[in-house]
Amino acid sequence: MKIKPITARLCLWSSAVLTFVGVILRTVAMFTCFDTETGYFNDSLLTTLVTILSFAAALLPMILSIATPKGTLPTVWPEPKRDLAPVLPFALFTSSGVWILWQYVSDSQDNILLLLAGGLSLVAALYDLLLISRSAGKGINVNALAAIGYAPIFWSLLSVAETYTDQFTTMNSPIKLGLQFGFLSVALTMVAELRFRLGKSTPRAALCFHAIALYFCLTGSIPTLIALAAGILNRPIHGAYALALLGAGVYAAFRLVYYFTIPSPEITQLEATDTETHETDSDPHHIIGE
Repeated sequence: MKIKPITARLCLWSSAVLTFVGVILRTVAMFTCFDTETGYFNDSLLTTLVTILSFAAALLPMILSIATPKGTLPTVWPEPKRDLAPVLPFALFTSSGVWILWQYVSDSQDNILLLLAGGLSLVAALYDLLLISRSAGKGINVNALAAIGYAPIFWSLLSVAETYTDQFTTMNSPIKLGLQFGFLSVALTMVAELRFRLGKSTPRAALCFHAIALYFCLTGSIPTLIALAAGILNRPIHGAYALALLGAGVYAAFRLVYYFTIPSPEITQLEATDTETHETDSDPHHIIGE
């Protein structure tokens, strides 16, 4: 197993540091700078720093992934024994889906987007459950798995639409934007993952998207959940979405650490099998990698 290039490792560590600092600063900003009457943060050095961190968290992974030489990252998706990555996301997406559907039932308005978001959250949890079963040695057809893997993408897009049309939260509220950036990062991450599963891998794009998702999912979820628990925010539906984003952020963290940094025997074996397959396969449509 080749050692990952310094740019890939920098992408992981810079994203981890920015995420840690971003979660702390955004949480402090919730308690010190958030105006509950207007739904916006008051201008301050703290909110400026959070904005700068967010730009850095989006730009650095792009720069570092582009700087990573082609052919230096694995071109196959790892299927480790005892894969822990989907365990917490399964629980949190399930909880989020039930919570969203409960909000739909208790809401006096007929919000079809809320109903669809809740249902797709449960299907996304099914995808995580299948990953758990797959790592336990249960045979799951890769095409069926990939088909169900579209659920988190559609969930993300529907959640963006639902939060945007939420009439009970200020338009362009930083709470909305924090959640929406997280949703979009989940969609990008899942697109990258499905490309691996369908034999059209883009390793450097996957590195970039996972690093971005780590930041935006965790900074969009943890401060929101803390603010809800403290009574600063009063929209329970934001907590339901934040639970799912927390699960997605944990998933991205596991994949970054395992797939991009740890010299795993499972990945080594997969790469060797992948190389042998392509040496004997003359069909150009089976070529994998960048």
